[in-house]
Amino acid sequence: GLGETAAQLVRVASEEHEQKG
Repeated sequence: GLGETAAQLVRVASEEHEQKG
């Protein structure tokens, strides 16, 4: 659903932010 997609985008964005430090 849209809620799941939104949550996934947020999670991926957070992971990328952590990798960049």
